[in-house]
Amino acid sequence: MEIVRKSLAEKREDTNISLGAERAAGKAVADAAARARRLADDLVEHERIIIDERLRKFRDNADFALARERIASDAPPGLVAPERTLADKATQGEREIHDTVTADERQRSDAAIQVQRREQAAGPVELARRADTDEKLGAERRRVDSAVTFLGSTEQALSFAEAEVGRRSNVLAMVAHELRNPLSIISMNADFIADRAVDPEVREPATEVQHSVARMSRLLQDLVDLARIEGGSLRIVKRPVDAGAFLSEILAAYGPLFSKRGSTFTCEPQAPGIVVTFDHDRIVQVLSNLLCNAMKFTPRGGAVSLLLERRADNIELTVKDTGPGIAAHLLPHVFDRFWQGSSDPGTGLGLGLYICERIISAHSGRIWVESELGRGTTFRFTLPQLPC
Repeated sequence: MEIVRKSLAEKREDTNISLGAERAAGKAVADAAARARRLADDLVEHERIIIDERLRKFRDNADFALARERIASDAPPGLVAPERTLADKATQGEREIHDTVTADERQRSDAAIQVQRREQAAGPVELARRADTDEKLGAERRRVDSAVTFLGSTEQALSFAEAEVGRRSNVLAMVAHELRNPLSIISMNADFIADRAVDPEVREPATEVQHSVARMSRLLQDLVDLARIEGGSLRIVKRPVDAGAFLSEILAAYGPLFSKRGSTFTCEPQAPGIVVTFDHDRIVQVLSNLLCNAMKFTPRGGAVSLLLERRADNIELTVKDTGPGIAAHLLPHVFDRFWQGSSDPGTGLGLGLYICERIISAHSGRIWVESELGRGTTFRFTLPQLPC
């Protein structure tokens, strides 16, 4: 019996050793997979920053060319006379309004004088009734004054709270801005090492630093935008933009990046005659976020499409992917602040889609998501179309 027990104990110990080795191997595989995912995401952020900067430079060059054309053009003849006619009509309209207001004031003044005369001719009973009414009105005024005083205190407290929120937002924006300077130095040195290093053991860590710096830069930009949104200072500069040219920019910038990752990216840039009013850089930021998310979650061999459709008084842009999709119970939270669809570390702060929603709202548009597990995800948003 003792021999059997000893044999069972030895087998149990061998089994425990074997299971421990399998667990360690599994953990190593999981850690390696997580590191690979993080590096892939960092690479996307690094290339996204390069593309965004390229799009901004393209826009600036186009603006410069348009400005030169406007300066070189002559003013159309006969423009001064119509302007003067419009000014005269506006002045005449103001005078008519002023005369109407003056007549109304005179009527009210005459009515007040008539009331005063009737009061002077009233008897003792009427005077007593009016005295009682005045007393009640006095009590009501005192209650109103008390309520106004309380309301003033409440408004003061709210003003203080808003000022405190603004102060914290300013501190957050200032800290994020100050962190950019040392981060830029790290990025330049990492670029220098990665470009000139021959030894793979030196070049690969430098490249990893490049990608991590790009991710940190994106996180800092999200924090700055969050501070601006909460402080009410998110700057939106709207102007007319040719939708077809804009889509051509996006296709030229992101097409090679999707091809590099083994995915198909389709975009229909043909949109003749469609002019939309929006902030170019901010809408680039929205599309950059949506396209990079689609790129991260679409497997190799998958497809992502960008489509523009004209509606009655706006346009609708659609970003559709063939990724794993989003569960139905998670869809209402996609645009929540700090919401993350994945619990994996290093996936960001969960601010990207929240900032996109605030940018689209600032353009008087709306953004929403449609998805089903196993059937991909579709993001749509609208922008107002410039009236012809």
